[in-house]
Amino acid sequence: MRSCATSTEAFVDHLALSLLPFVEPRRPRPVCSRRCESGATPMNRRRGASAALRKVNASLWIWPLVAVAISYVVGIVLSAVPWGPTGFDSVLFRAGPSGARTVLTALVGGLVTALSVIFSLTITGLQTVHQQYSPRLLRNFMRDGATKITLGVFAGTVSYMLAVLRSLPGSDSAEEPPRLAIFFGMFLFLACVGIVAYFAQHITNSIRVQRAMNRVMGDTHYAIDLAQGMTAQHPRAVTREALPHPPAGALVVDIWRNGYVREVDVERLAAFARKTAASVRIRPMIGDYVVAGTPLAWVWSRNGADLDAETVRHALGKTIDIGPDRTEDTDVSYGLRQFVDVAVRAMSPSLNDPYTAIQAIDHMTEIVCRLARDGVPGGIVRDEDGALLVAPPGLDLAGYVQLAVEQPARYGGAEPSVVVRLLQLVRNAAALAPEEARPALREEVERIRRHATDQARNDTDLAPIQEEAEAALAWLDGKVTYPEASPVRL
Repeated sequence: MRSCATSTEAFVDHLALSLLPFVEPRRPRPVCSRRCESGATPMNRRRGASAALRKVNASLWIWPLVAVAISYVVGIVLSAVPWGPTGFDSVLFRAGPSGARTVLTALVGGLVTALSVIFSLTITGLQTVHQQYSPRLLRNFMRDGATKITLGVFAGTVSYMLAVLRSLPGSDSAEEPPRLAIFFGMFLFLACVGIVAYFAQHITNSIRVQRAMNRVMGDTHYAIDLAQGMTAQHPRAVTREALPHPPAGALVVDIWRNGYVREVDVERLAAFARKTAASVRIRPMIGDYVVAGTPLAWVWSRNGADLDAETVRHALGKTIDIGPDRTEDTDVSYGLRQFVDVAVRAMSPSLNDPYTAIQAIDHMTEIVCRLARDGVPGGIVRDEDGALLVAPPGLDLAGYVQLAVEQPARYGGAEPSVVVRLLQLVRNAAALAPEEARPALREEVERIRRHATDQARNDTDLAPIQEEAEAALAWLDGKVTYPEASPVRL
């Protein structure tokens, strides 16, 4: 039964996403540029178009609105089908105009009541996710395809029945009611009854913390796949090294709006740099909040030729997306950020749920270990002859580990089971990390141990932590050892 329900939910989610019209939004060019030695005031222009389609998938009102419009048209069309009172059509609905009006009115009243229940369940789910897990998980809940389809079916059915009611003849009229349209409305009502039962079960599963974290995990792995795409296609062209300093006279492209850097199309930007013999040094990394008027990137010519400022602005505008909030499309650190939020919120005095924090840490361990095994995505992109094309900033493995463990160690240092799990995260990453990342991982182990030492209630709580810390340090030294049986049960 569980596998059947899961398969149904997966089908509905896939159907909802597949029906969304996807059109790549045009990213306008950045609007401010100046020379390094110039003191000119940046020009302020408006960004031509917003990433409105990102909001479509994260909104609940689009589907009901579309369903209402389509259903109303369908109701009018079916009501115009001229079927007489004899033959098979009389089996569909036998009552006259007065009976049809009574039935449809009752069905509409019941649907409106059920729709209010659906909205209540949805709002309750949103409140639960916001209060107990993280406000950043609301985006995943709002994208849920089953919720959109459920609201759309109910709103569309109400709209359809209102259209049929509008087409009914008067009570004293000899004209026959639209039997096919009434029968189809009754069928939609029965479908809504089944959807109510399904949605109650679906919303219950959706607000489970494990279900919410599994969705974040899937989004984060997808972001890693996208971020590693450039490295996989050009393994010799992408290297991790110190970011270069832009030379004097480099063209400075300023940020055109306040917001978060949500996407950098490095491959497309590298193609532009190769075509124009230019080098691009980007200042903010994906996920950073930027302020309008501050530098976004430095661009300079590799052969000494003058670069066309308009062409550079246009190229950066098409490859760098800045929006009001972070997205998980290519932002790997945003996935870790959501797990950190869940872990920290679970350790708050109002919830006091260490096991939920442990589950979040387990998911972060999977992400960090994948980054250590497959390599951190991103890096400096060079041409075949070694010439610099694009230099985007990004976190290294130690940065991702620090993001995953710093706040949980600080706020959960008094809980031995949580600290042990954090040390196990670093120990597992150490088994897969390259040699150059191990000194930074050693610092993370010592930092976790200091937080635990400062917050430990007694030596009994500190003993398993010290044991796990020593095991992690041994792994970093290449000595694979395991701690003895610990009294801490996770």
